[in-house]
Amino acid sequence: MSQPQVHVVVISWQGRGDAARAIAAAVAPVADGLSVVYSNAAEQPEAGPGDWVQVPNSAYFGPKFEAALARTPPGAVLLLIHADTTCDDWPAVVTRCRAAYARHARLGVWAPEVGDTPYRTAWVSLLPQPGDPALVAVMQTDAIVFALAPAVQQRLRGMDYACNNLGWGIDWVAVAHALCSGYLVLRDTALHVAHTRGSGYDTQTAEAQMRAFLAQLTMPERNMVGLLKQNIAARRAASKPVVTLLRRLLRWLRGRSGEDPLVLALGRLPPVG
Repeated sequence: MSQPQVHVVVISWQGRGDAARAIAAAVAPVADGLSVVYSNAAEQPEAGPGDWVQVPNSAYFGPKFEAALARTPPGAVLLLIHADTTCDDWPAVVTRCRAAYARHARLGVWAPEVGDTPYRTAWVSLLPQPGDPALVAVMQTDAIVFALAPAVQQRLRGMDYACNNLGWGIDWVAVAHALCSGYLVLRDTALHVAHTRGSGYDTQTAEAQMRAFLAQLTMPERNMVGLLKQNIAARRAASKPVVTLLRRLLRWLRGRSGEDPLVLALGRLPPVG
């Protein structure tokens, strides 16, 4: 069984330099290659383990992901790690990633279990892999920490990132292309990476950029994204039936009265004291 080369790229930005340096130091002994794509408000050079690649502070995930692709050698798996994550065993993330690609020749996208993601395993899981029940086929991995086979990287190199500075939707392109091309999309539930969700940018702008970005997909890839989103939304709703019912009731009441029913109800509460 041949062992694939794994090139790790850490994505860093203002205030994340020390975290990126710590992640790079942890993976350097086991990675076949290592790059850190970074930016900072002072536009000052930074250094640490691996090859540090500076981009303008105005560059968010879209341009940084392009730089990550450019730094990954031909034929190597790209393992991308955002610097706002933590893990008790980063070397294990690299070694289990390598082992998964060695074992599954048609593995397209791989990821560990990442906390605080909109794509929880319960909402995206399909089937465990024979012989390794911790490795589960999924409908989405998120791009917080994920790995891409060379064939999936090649598809992503063909995308135009000029419309997508914030980088939303890169994971959808990877997953849709992999599944349309007969590749596996797997999550390793034996590996746990902590992540705190949040962003320093406008999510509506990110959504608009993603729509423009995904317009480049082929029709089969677009259909795949639509199918996956519908199934994930249904799973998410089914996991929270009471919350979903209340939200629907509030929308219905708001539509009938023209006023927010929560505001009306709070206004009718008796005074305290």
